[in-house]
Amino acid sequence: MIIRLNGPETIYVDGVHPIDFRAGQEAELPERIAAVLLTEGRASLPAAAKANLIGAPENKAAIEGAAPGRRHGRKAKR
Repeated sequence: MIIRLNGPETIYVDGVHPIDFRAGQEAELPERIAAVLLTEGRASLPAAAKANLIGAPENKAAIEGAAPGRRHGRKAKR
C-alpha cells in the first residue's frame, strides 16, 4: 500500500533492517504496517490513492442513479 508519511519515521522491516523515511515521502509498505501508521495519524493517503477510493464522478453517478437491484447485477428482492 502506498502512503505519504507525515513526519520522519524509522521503520524496521522484518524486525531487523531499519529504513529511514523523510516527512512527506511516499512509501510502499505492507498493508499491516500502513494500517497502523494511518490509524495513528502518522501517515496519510496520497492524492492518487484518495481519488481511487472516492471514484470517478461518472462512475458514482451511474451507481447512485441505478435501478434497485442493478447496482451489483443481481435481481431486486421482492
